[in-house]
Parts: sequence; C-alpha cells; structure tokens
Amino acid sequence: MRNILIGAISGNYSSTNLKNWINTSRFDDVERVLFYYNPEGTEIGDYCNENNVELITPSFDLFGREVETFLANSGHLTVENSPLLIHHVRFLHWWYYIKDLNPDDMVLLTDVNDIIFTDNPFKWLRNKNFKGIVASSEEVTHEQELWNLENYWTTFGIITEFHKNTKVYNAGTISGTAQEVANLCRDIYLLSINKPRNADQAAYNYLIQNSYKDKTLFTDLSDKWGLHLHVINQKKVSFDLNNIKDYIIIHQYDRLGDEIFNYYTIPQ
Repeated sequence: MRNILIGAISGNYSSTNLKNWINTSRFDDVERVLFYYNPEGTEIGDYCNENNVELITPSFDLFGREVETFLANSGHLTVENSPLLIHHVRFLHWWYYIKDLNPDDMVLLTDVNDIIFTDNPFKWLRNKNFKGIVASSEEVTHEQELWNLENYWTTFGIITEFHKNTKVYNAGTISGTAQEVANLCRDIYLLSINKPRNADQAAYNYLIQNSYKDKTLFTDLSDKWGLHLHVINQKKVSFDLNNIKDYIIIHQYDRLGDEIFNYYTIPQ
C-alpha cells in the first residue's frame, strides 16, 4: 500500500514557497505529488525533479475541455469562473488522479506554502487503522470565526443556521484512504462551483457533517495531529506555543511571522 502526499500550486509560486513542505516530508515510504497550475518557466519543474517530487500539470475542466489558464486569484472570482478557480478545480483533478489508486492506499492532501511536518504523517495515519476520512479541527465553530461563517453562508445560505455551531475542520489538511478521499474530492468540487466566493472549505465541512459523517474520524488538539495557527494567533483558541513541535502537521506557521522561531526551528 502506498503513502502519497499531494499538494497544489500555481505559477506565482517559486521554489522558496515549496522548500519547507518538501524539506520536512522526506520520508522513505512517502511519495510526493504536486499539481502545478499556470506553469511559468522551468524553475519549479527543475526543483521538483531534484527533490524527487512528481509534478502534474492539469489541463482540463469538468467537461474534459482543454484549459489554458486557471484562475489563481480568488479576488477575481465570479459565479461564472468559479469552476476554474484553483482552490476549487484542484479537487476535480485530485479526484481524477486518486480514483485509480488502490482503495487502501493512504493519501494526504495539503496546502503547500504554509505547511511543515514534524514527523512522518503516514505513520500516524497508519497507526489509527481507520478506513475513511481524517479531519483536522481548527478548534472554533463557524459562528466563532467570521471568515468561516460568511464562507458557509455564501455557499449554503440559510442551511448555515443548522451548522453554525459545528466545529470548523480545515480543508488544507485532508487525509484518509484513497477511495473515500477520491469520492470526497469529487463532491467538494461539485458543491463548490457556481458560488460567489471560494467555497471549498464550506463544502468540505458540510460533507463531513452529513453524507461522510459516518466515514470521518474527527480529530482535535488532543490527537496531536494537525495544528492550525491562524485562529491561535487571533487568540480565539488557547494554546501553549511551546507545544508546537508535538504536532505532526504545523499549518499556517507564517501567521506567527518570526515568532515561530521562538518555538520551532524550521529545517533548512
């Protein structure tokens, strides 16, 4: 069974944006794949090749039509172009890739620019022996964090009233067995498109609380799995930063700026 770490980047990234994700994920039993949108030049390709990272350049939309440019800036999002927003369409392409894997292969889908691994995430996942989705909590409810509440409302309208008190689970760290993750990616994409703002996190949270609820392992800070520093930096979650290194995935470390170096030394 394979362990596959998957991310997505766009042409405005440089090797600097990939460095920490790549340097902290060098594990013998982990394959690494990056989906690269709107490629520019050869720097990213060369860097990935040097570091044994497979690079995939998607070029199709939901209907199989060739696409030259995907939308990278969510500030330019409209209902009409939302199917081509990278935040959304990555889930379509991830589904297309993952659906042909062995159902018991383990996959981890993450953001790239603001993720650090302190240990092999697949060792933690395999030890759980859970065949389904593994979700990582931000430790706030939708109602407690305005961005998430507004994101949910613009995606699902009044249905938000029935979900505003549920915890937010981060769409930048989704993991689990290949068959379930593939299906989830497909459904996230289909629920995200034709919305007035990026909707992937709202779609993900809706799905894991409804049709995927019985297939989801919901983790929190006590599991020492994912640590999401944005809400901690906002003082919305109480957390001792001296414990950062105890978590497998450190997400949004850039929110702390240089303060992160007081608690964790990023490998070079």
